[in-house]
This record gives sequence, C-alpha cells and structure tokens, in this order.
Amino acid sequence: MTILVAVFGLFHAQVLTVRPATQSPVHLVSPEQRELRGRLDLRDAAKLEGDCVLSVPGRIERRFSGKLDVRRVGQELIPILELELEDAVAAVVAAEMPASYPPEALKAQAIVARSWYSASRGRHRDYDFCDTTHCQVFKEAAVRMTPPLVIRYNGQALAALYSASCGGTTMTAEEVGMNGEAYPYFRIECEEKAEGWERRFRGKDAEALQVRPHAETVRISLCRALGWDALPGNRYLVERSGDGILLRGKGRGHGLGLCQQGAAAMARRGVPAARIIEHYYPNTTLAAMR
Repeated sequence: MTILVAVFGLFHAQVLTVRPATQSPVHLVSPEQRELRGRLDLRDAAKLEGDCVLSVPGRIERRFSGKLDVRRVGQELIPILELELEDAVAAVVAAEMPASYPPEALKAQAIVARSWYSASRGRHRDYDFCDTTHCQVFKEAAVRMTPPLVIRYNGQALAALYSASCGGTTMTAEEVGMNGEAYPYFRIECEEKAEGWERRFRGKDAEALQVRPHAETVRISLCRALGWDALPGNRYLVERSGDGILLRGKGRGHGLGLCQQGAAAMARRGVPAARIIEHYYPNTTLAAMR
C-alpha cells in the first residue's frame, strides 16, 4: 500500500530547492527528463525520483527518498511524497518516540500508527496526509518494527489516537468534546509519572476554557493563537485567580488512547506490545492488515 504525504505545509513555499543527497543523481521526470547532479530552484510544478535534499530556502531542509511530486496550488508549491505504508509507519515511530524507549513500546507505537494510517487515508482532497499535527508529525526514517498488524474495532481498522503523556489516566472521547462513534476511548489508569504544569488565562481565553473545559478544539485553538505550549494537555483542574483562571494540569496532548510514556513504563516491566495495545484500547482486536 502506498500513501501520499504533503510536506512543508506550514511554510507556504513559493520557491523550493532540490539537490542530490548522495553521489547518485536525482531524476527529474517532468517538466523535462534529465539527471540532476547539482542544485535546482523549483518555481513551478515538477516530478522527481531519487534520494534528494529538499528545502524551503532559509527555513527548513530535509532529506527524502522515493517519488516526489511538487504541485502548484495558487501561489504555493506543495511537495507530495509517495511512500510505502511501512516507511510512513517507521517515520512516525522515529519522530514520535525516543529510540531509547523499550522495543515493545516502539512496536506498540508502530501498530497504532499503522492502524491510524490504514483507517485515515484521503484526509485531504489531493493527497492522503500532511506533515502537520492535523495528521501526523512526519520525519524520514528507515526501520521496520512490527508485522503488518492493525487495531480493529467492530470489524474496521481503527484510526487510533495517542498522546505523549496522559497525566496518569487517559480520557474518553466525550470528555475532550470529540465524537466517540468510531471508538469511544476509555479512562485507563496509566503507569507514567507525569510532571505537573500551570497556566494562567484571562479574558476570552479564560471564558472559552470555562465554557468548554478539557475540549481538544479549545486547546488546539489556544495553541495556534498563543504558541504550542500555551496549553500542554487536556487533564487539568480550573481555579479562579484574580481576573482570570489558573489551570493546574498533568500530561501533554489530548490524552486519548495510547500514552507513550505509559507504554514505555509497561514495556520496561516486560509487557509485550500486544498487551500494551489491549490495555489502552479495550474491546479491540489485533489483526493482519487487509
């Protein structure tokens, strides 16, 4: 199975540069066919194949392997990478979990990522996924962690969610204001020892948090406006504080599904990946990907 992942979406690039990442040339397939051995500035659509370094000048540079389709949408250039599913799964594991985590925790993350990708294709009109938090953080990697297993619920592959740290107990879909029809998620006691945090809010931000406490849409909205550490997670207590509110919380992320720190703690005790999945996703099964 192949998937299409748009990269560099946050940068709204109007110019991209590409060069070979090794001594071997990059093949420029269109708008003309030729071998690329040096740097090329792209200002319009193009298709490339090979091991290349792609960059938004002065902002970001990253190495990619395989087929890259650069499309023009309005004034922007959108690079779209064609990936084998297992390469995408490996990339998520490399990006989302430290390599020092126990192997069974990494395997559990790989199963969750594979299940999410399998159930979530077509999230965008012209490609399957992006490399922002809307889809999954994406970084290039080359590891294979598990057999092709996915999580199934009611006979369907589950677009399984996960977070870095749940704060000691995972949350339900209802608690964070999300639709639980596809999977309700459950409150699961977790072994992690999360550090606490405090944040103060005033005005409209405080009002939104009081009207819809713990809602993931509110958290994302505040983080987009104030910075991605403005509200670390959804598990917190709300206290009045002067003309605003004080949040005392634990954990990072929405708090649904697998807790990465908790999974690592279980793996250190010798719990295998399948049991970790069973713990965080009750009433599901593991099955070979169809």
